[in-house]
Amino acid sequence: MSGNERTRYDADIVRALRTPGGHLSIGRGGFTLHYEHARLSGYDCDVIKAAAVAAGLLVIDSRRDIPRHGRIAARGSACGRAPKPAPLPRPARTRGGEGVQQSREGKDIR
Repeated sequence: MSGNERTRYDADIVRALRTPGGHLSIGRGGFTLHYEHARLSGYDCDVIKAAAVAAGLLVIDSRRDIPRHGRIAARGSACGRAPKPAPLPRPARTRGGEGVQQSREGKDIR
């Protein structure tokens, strides 16, 4: 990282530091620097993160959680076991005092 890259966002980071609630958020789609009534977005995530951390600005970097979520979604189960079968439908209301229930196909069961 050259000196130019490090100082590219200094003015914006100073404005974010002066803004109540100003912060830098980084995600899969790039970064967003929140300050005053504006936002600065881009893709130089590592450059602006280094500058923001050095300046003491709050940084929220959610990129590190992506691989864990990806593994869970790819496996289909967070517990490593087969999913439970779907619950059976609740018994239907009785008709005229009879205890008539319906099966999954909608047919009466007596």
